[in-house]
Amino acid sequence: MAPRSKSTRQPSLIALNTIMVCIALLAIILRFWSNYLAPRHHFGWDDLCALLALPFIIAESRLIFWWIHLGLGRHATTVPMNVLLLGPKITFIAQILSAFFIALPKFCVLFFYNRMFGKTSNALRNGLWIVGVLNGLWALAFCISASFECIPIEALWDPVILANGARCYDQWKWFLAFAIPSTTIDLTILLMPLPILWKLQAPWTKRIGVSGLFVCGYCVIIVSIGRIIALDQAGPGLWEDPTWSTVPYVLWVQSQGPISLMSVCIPNIVYLIKHAHTHGWMGMTKPAHALTVASRTPISARSNEAPKPGKFIRLEPYTAKGTGSETVGP
Repeated sequence: MAPRSKSTRQPSLIALNTIMVCIALLAIILRFWSNYLAPRHHFGWDDLCALLALPFIIAESRLIFWWIHLGLGRHATTVPMNVLLLGPKITFIAQILSAFFIALPKFCVLFFYNRMFGKTSNALRNGLWIVGVLNGLWALAFCISASFECIPIEALWDPVILANGARCYDQWKWFLAFAIPSTTIDLTILLMPLPILWKLQAPWTKRIGVSGLFVCGYCVIIVSIGRIIALDQAGPGLWEDPTWSTVPYVLWVQSQGPISLMSVCIPNIVYLIKHAHTHGWMGMTKPAHALTVASRTPISARSNEAPKPGKFIRLEPYTAKGTGSETVGP
């Protein structure tokens, strides 16, 4: 076992933080690339929420990188006291940022559901409004309560003020109190479209496949549950060794925002893959409607013969003899 002075969790922190930032950036790039290629796609509220989540993820990751540089991932006894006191300030700012990158992807999914199913079910649309309001209230309550963790708030990072009668509540209980409702909202969002999907007029295998896509597309529920487990395992001693004992929880929090963002972009990524399969990699720079129009060359360039009865022609325009009009064959 390595001495406490040499023990470090920093490599795993740096690796995960780097990977998560790359995942968030990649998710947004693929989402808007897919939107560019999709026919009749308009920039929607779900796209805006996904885009707005990205700067909060990047800013919070930048703070964690700074905290790692200061000593996060090493035992507190090896970190200078003046540097150690910067940790609570970083944590305070990171908490506010995390409220946004946790709530915004949830709003993204709700707007997506409304666009897909809002006109087919009044009950679902009302449910989306209720969950949306609860999600907004969760984010608002999180930010307000974070601002009053201590009275005055400076007691979080100033032990002199803390020793002179400042009042602070138990951060472990506070984290747990907000992690559980957040996970409950995630679970509700995951289950909301399933009744509609199972009413589709399609073979049961198709319905299972579509339902599985939605479930996998919101896999952030796993991260939310992992975050609660990490909190429970840390217990009230979460801050006994603040730069060491908090690392497992920080790892889960660092994963939640980027995984949420990737999850809400899964439908766009699936469309991108289908587009590549249909049109090839050479068609990945042209929208689907442009490729369809380009493929409809005059029938005179192909053949002057009308299609044979019963022959399947895939979206090929031809001129019916004797009419001079162009029709599209099925």
